Amino acid sequence: MKRRRTFLHLATGLAAAFAIASAASADEPGHLIPDLSGVWEGPGFDLAAPEAGGPGPVTNASKDIQKPEGDYKNPVLQPWAAAIVKNWAEESHAGRAPAHAHALCLPTSIPGVMTLHQGYAFLQEQDRVTVLINNQSQTRHIYLNVAHGEHVKPSWYGESVGHYEGDTLVVDTIGIKTMDVVPLDRFGTPHTERLHVVERIRKVSPKEIRIDYRIEDPGVFTAPFNASLSFHPFKEGWGEDPCSENNVDPFTGAPMPGMPLDLHPAF
Repeated sequence: MKRRRTFLHLATGLAAAFAIASAASADEPGHLIPDLSGVWEGPGFDLAAPEAGGPGPVTNASKDIQKPEGDYKNPVLQPWAAAIVKNWAEESHAGRAPAHAHALCLPTSIPGVMTLHQGYAFLQEQDRVTVLINNQSQTRHIYLNVAHGEHVKPSWYGESVGHYEGDTLVVDTIGIKTMDVVPLDRFGTPHTERLHVVERIRKVSPKEIRIDYRIEDPGVFTAPFNASLSFHPFKEGWGEDPCSENNVDPFTGAPMPGMPLDLHPAF
């Protein structure tokens, strides 16, 4: 417990130090960047539908939060994508959770990695924002005031570039790895290499950070859609959270040496 409190104090101190250093430098003449320091609690599980209505993300049609069943009738899904979400819902309802990166100790991808429980810390530097994610000890990098690469190599979290607009950090992400175990959410919503995610991150009050999403993928969705997440101060303490159970070879999908086959879902 003492070690957890020490780590929490360290993470909070680092976040504050980077934020202060960043805020001292104006992103634009006469403008100081917003302070996202502190340790924040993720909302857990799912993107929220847009408050203003209109196209939104797949949501949980199940009353059991531990057996999520995606609303495959969401009109934003193309028929082939709806069929995949329906299959995931049926498998989850039957108690056979489909293989998912998070359960396999693999990076959770974007936007899913921002929906987890436990703590988040935004370390703001002049040329980047580093997002520390307590859940499974994940780390995400957002590079500031640069363009996307000419040839973006697909990766777990994609390539995220950002800039400040007033009190908002705007993040543009492309190049998110496409694999069966890396859906858009925990409902199995697929995506293609054309997935494009824009996040608008701002502190709406001393006790809330909000992320508004614009998500598009012409290969999967009938239209772009909006969603949101809200984060609040994290009070439980930043503990160790390694993910070392049920490991598989990320290249072949085979269980790692010494791990029985029957402990693994198909990769």
